[in-house]
Amino acid sequence: MDHTKENTIIEPEVVKPKKAKKSILPKKWTDFLDSKELTNNTLIAIVLFSLASGIYIYLIHKHVKVLNNIQTYKTENQELRSELIAIQSDLMKKSKQSQVAHRVAPLGLFEMRKPPLKLIDNSNK
Repeated sequence: MDHTKENTIIEPEVVKPKKAKKSILPKKWTDFLDSKELTNNTLIAIVLFSLASGIYIYLIHKHVKVLNNIQTYKTENQELRSELIAIQSDLMKKSKQSQVAHRVAPLGLFEMRKPPLKLIDNSNK
């Protein structure tokens, strides 16, 4: 028996339909992502958007940090100002004439009751 191409029967392959994958994204998006339309321009846009988002997040973080520093400095400034006012009032109280006279009395210094005498030198005339 002579087998030739004419006697050979080719059976067609049976192609089973693929089950559709369930996706979280809407069908339009999955079609877009599967298609060839995702070109270099789109990839560049995605990279630039990611870069801009990163810079935005960095700047927001830096801004919040600066605001926290400002608040800390305001609190410290208020504490120092209240300390300054307390020290100034204490100094003003201690530098009153009556307080000074009271503090130097044990040293033998007393407050004058009469104004000082003016000395005039008449020898040059």
